[in-house]
Amino acid sequence: MASTTLAGLKRIFFDSIFERSYWTWRKHPLIVVPSMLGTAISVIEQSIVTLGVMVLLISLATRGLLSGFLSQLNQQGAGFNLLQNSSYASLIIPIVVLSIIGVLLTTILGAGFVYSSEYGIYLEAWSRDKVSMGSIIHHGARRWRAMAWTFFLSNLITWGPLALGFLLFILAAPNATSFTGFAALAASSVLIYLGLGTSLFLSLFIVYSYPAVVVDNVSGLQAIRKSFGV
Repeated sequence: MASTTLAGLKRIFFDSIFERSYWTWRKHPLIVVPSMLGTAISVIEQSIVTLGVMVLLISLATRGLLSGFLSQLNQQGAGFNLLQNSSYASLIIPIVVLSIIGVLLTTILGAGFVYSSEYGIYLEAWSRDKVSMGSIIHHGARRWRAMAWTFFLSNLITWGPLALGFLLFILAAPNATSFTGFAALAASSVLIYLGLGTSLFLSLFIVYSYPAVVVDNVSGLQAIRKSFGV
């Protein structure tokens, strides 16, 4: 009987939260602006990748290597073959590294502004029942550094195990021709699944770290610890 009553109270509590959230969103349509900014950041990230591919192809064509590059792409193990060729590797590696750095910086800095603005106006709309374009900019500019640092650490901790499994798999792949190398490759493939499970498990406990930057005025590891304590 007590458990039934508790379940009913929880349902009423969550229903009231969802109802108030819906009408807050309807009353303050400016709440969707940070989401639109997030979409713009995704477009910038895609543009960086596209620009990197274009620069690579133009550089290959200028050096007369484009036809050989395209023909090797259709061969088995093309990635390793291209990286072992110094003519291709001298172009591919710098462009890929610069593109990755550009995407990561755009993602981290953009997420710092977007998330701090988003959760800031959520809190303002919920507590003060008002949202303005000025408040969106204010919240984004006020806490973007703290949010960017928290975003970086949260994703590093969350997806670090999965990235480590992939890294071990990539390092073991070239040596898979021998029995020992094949055993190492098989072990690293298992580590990928373990890393994925660990990352998904951690993501459940770190989900509050972004709101904690705005709500609790903390950042970095403090925000992550706050998220684990929720």
